[in-house]
Amino acid sequence: MLAVYAGTSPERVRETIGLIEVELQRLVDDAGLPEGDLAAAKGHLRGR
Repeated sequence: MLAVYAGTSPERVRETIGLIEVELQRLVDDAGLPEGDLAAAKGHLRGR
């Protein structure tokens, strides 16, 4: 599961979407998340 949330002004929506696309592509190219990042995300979900 993947969720992306971004708060931005209407004037910066295209820029924000572009940055999200770059980061998602980096995630694909790097074949996933570093183990530490994955553990932190799992902890965040448990805490919610």
